This record gives sequence, C-alpha cells and structure tokens, in this order.
Amino acid sequence: MAPVASPLLAVGSTLVDLAPQPLKAFAIDTFGERDKIALLAGISVTLLVLAAAIGLVAKERPRLGALAVGAFGLVGAAAAVARPTATTLAVVPSLAGAVAGIVVLLALRRLIVGSDQAPRVNPTRRGFLLGAGAVAVLTATSGGLGILMARARSSSVGQIVLPMPMDPAPALAGGADLGIDGISPFFTPNADFYRVDTALEVPAVDASTWSLRIHGMVDREVTLSLA
Repeated sequence: MAPVASPLLAVGSTLVDLAPQPLKAFAIDTFGERDKIALLAGISVTLLVLAAAIGLVAKERPRLGALAVGAFGLVGAAAAVARPTATTLAVVPSLAGAVAGIVVLLALRRLIVGSDQAPRVNPTRRGFLLGAGAVAVLTATSGGLGILMARARSSSVGQIVLPMPMDPAPALAGGADLGIDGISPFFTPNADFYRVDTALEVPAVDASTWSLRIHGMVDREVTLSLA
C-alpha cells in the first residue's frame, strides 16, 4: 500500500493544500524545517482528544460513538483517494481502521458497562486496562510493521548497482565547487536531491516494479526499468 493511503498523511496533505498562504508562511517561519512534524503532531494530538471524547460519549450512547468513528474513517478515505497519485485501494486503510476502531470501542465499552442482557455492576479496572493494553500492543505492532514495509520499499532503490557509463563525463573543473558554508555543492548527493517542500512523505519508488514507457510519436518504443 502506497504511503499516500495513510489516513494521517492523506489528511495532513489535504490540510496543506487547503491552508491559506499566510497560515503556511506562519508555520514555516515558526517551525522552520520541522513544520511537517508539527503538523502531524498536531493532527495526532487532536485525534487523541477527539478519541477520548468519543469514548466518553460511547459509554452512554454507543451508536453515536460508532457513527463518529465511522465518520472519521470516511474523512480519511476521502482525503486519501483525492490525492493525485491515489488509486481506489487508497480507501482501504481508512475504512479498515474505522471498522477496527468501532470493534475496539464497543469491546472496551463492554468491559466497563457490560452487555444489555448482563450489565456490569462493578466493572474492574484490571479488565479495562488489560483490554486497553492489548489494543495498544496491536496498534504499536501494526504501526511497526508499516514502518518496516516502508523502509524495505525505499531501501530497494539504494541496493541498485548502476552500470558503468560507456562515455564518462570529464572530471569537475577546478574551482567549480566553492566549498562555502551555506552554498549548495556543485553535485547534490542523491539522498538529498529529490525533495518536495510541501510533501509530508519523501517520494520513493519500488525498484522491483517501477518502469517508464516512452511511446507515442517516437521512432522506437522503449520501456525502462530498474530491474
């Protein structure tokens, strides 16, 4: 699943697109290169506060709580599928997360108040903490797996061994690279070359599946790949 499908990144990118220019300028002036971290942290804190509020509401009105979780899932799905490079599969993480959230919400509520047939008179804190702890472990595990998958996909590009050029370029002329602090070098390192200032996720391709097809009004159609 592409990073664009992540509900957090999709909503964050949508907020960046919709934010007025003065607000963007304020964020850059205030947080500098950490503006994206500040944005994602702000979204995460907001979600935690709203999740706590939904949990309190769901204790007395479980259907309303479930509807609120579902609404958040729909917002994430809409933001993900609206990204320029998204496919219809981009809605899967948000919708799956909403379903899981509803199940967890109702399960934790059941630990506190019991079912309609057998209401719990004296709910144990131990049972609730065990349930919440299990949810936290599952969440951390799934998040860790997602990070590992993203790292594996990005590291595949770094493992490519490029062939030697048939006609190497001449050496850099003396004095072309001034070596002055604050001035970019004549040659930019590959790791820093392609960056998008407004992107919350550094663009990356899967070296095993990427290809570029050159066709149309050409004498010879060519398909390039990294395999």
